[in-house]
Amino acid sequence: WFYFSSSVLGLEWCDYLNLFLIISHHSLFTFDCLTHELTEQCRIRQSGIKSLCSISVYREHLFLIGDWGTYIDHWSLTSWSLIKRLNKNTLYYYDYTGIDGIYSAHLSSNDCLALVVYKNEQDFIDLPNTSLKNDLNYLKEFSVGCGDLIRIVDLQMSHIRRFKFDQFSIYAKTNLLNNQWLVKDQNKNQLYLVDKISDGMNLVNCTKQDKIMPLFHFGNCLALACGPVLLTYKYSGLAEYNAFWKCVQSAAFYFFVQFVKMLTIATCFPPVDESKFVVRTEILKNTVDILDVIGLHFVLTRICGKTEIKYLVVAVGWASAELVVTKFLPLWVGARGIEFDWKYIQMSLDSNIALIHHLSVTMLIWLRTRNDLNKSYMPFVNVLLFLCCYRPLIIE
Repeated sequence: WFYFSSSVLGLEWCDYLNLFLIISHHSLFTFDCLTHELTEQCRIRQSGIKSLCSISVYREHLFLIGDWGTYIDHWSLTSWSLIKRLNKNTLYYYDYTGIDGIYSAHLSSNDCLALVVYKNEQDFIDLPNTSLKNDLNYLKEFSVGCGDLIRIVDLQMSHIRRFKFDQFSIYAKTNLLNNQWLVKDQNKNQLYLVDKISDGMNLVNCTKQDKIMPLFHFGNCLALACGPVLLTYKYSGLAEYNAFWKCVQSAAFYFFVQFVKMLTIATCFPPVDESKFVVRTEILKNTVDILDVIGLHFVLTRICGKTEIKYLVVAVGWASAELVVTKFLPLWVGARGIEFDWKYIQMSLDSNIALIHHLSVTMLIWLRTRNDLNKSYMPFVNVLLFLCCYRPLIIE
């Protein structure tokens, strides 16, 4: 931020312009994420507002609160023109108790917005002529003042509904239904749902959901990832042969092979730009996956047991080790987050595909080691093994 004479006070995404709108102490800027271009909107500065403190935008409608809550401006983003300006006294002439200022505006639709109105013993209208540092401290003191009212008004600033509360701040906005807002009680740390139609504020009990629902999501992803491995072990006959420790031996050798692969890549391949896809570099990297085939062949020939179940032991142990190494930690960190994301479901499904892949590769290696295999099938088996090694490259 190169405007040293000011600070960033608010930021909103505008779908109508496909730009970010940023307000500083004295002006408004647009930021383009594609070109990284920051442009000042001079008409805002020239409109006569001495200082800005809050911004809200919905489609082509822009609301700015300035001069420490004294004025609220309604702008059109179509032409960057001022539609209407009202001061706090004009807006609340019917409020006999008076107010000290409008702290923030929250636009939720094309016809309604919520205004956070603050009452305070201090006077925020006649600010002393101080430095910017003192002004910002004054703004901070203003932002934690004693809140009293939420006003629901239309875009013409006509009164619709009023909510009175001891101490609150607008916590978030939601458009699951039009004209709804979440209000946070700062004393009790509770959320209330406010809408245009209802007379009261409905308590939102989200404390348990914040803790339980992410845990359920993590459990679902973990079950989806580990379930097929456990079912394969139980119903393929491995459990009857007590092959658990043999699967552990296969998993241990997986860790050794991955360590060798990391050393090989770090030693033999120079660092490249990960953002660019270079076919030659990717081919060389996937060539290292031949070590997986060699490792599977080594484990398959060293583990004792019936020939029919040896490839199952190796494949299940190999897939289980890959699941622990590549999937468990991302699921533990990400799937327990509050925000839902489909990528963790996809990650769990990828582990199922990896199990099928390891079963197929192990079966091909087992077929290649058989002496009674028809020689005419050998080239076909070799081609399939080759394609399995370069599967990530083919998918890319």
